[in-house]
Amino acid sequence: MAETVSNVPASSGTSGASGASTTGTGNSGGSGYTTSTTVSSLEELKRIAPEVYQKMLEGIAMNMVSKIKKQADRLKEIMREARRQSGIR
Repeated sequence: MAETVSNVPASSGTSGASGASTTGTGNSGGSGYTTSTTVSSLEELKRIAPEVYQKMLEGIAMNMVSKIKKQADRLKEIMREARRQSGIR
């Protein structure tokens, strides 16, 4: 599964057998970024574009928190309905 990121230098290397292949999508003012820019690992992305790496991690964390909250809300509703049907409250 390839992650899409921006602001990754074109000189970052080619995708290799180890790690996820990440494709850059932006051309940031002639700084060597192209739509075919790739990095071969998250470690390389962290080294080359730390801001992009940090934003990617924040996005993943926010997604996880959102999913956990949805599941907790669903569980609360199931428990509330079970209590209502059993006559406890």
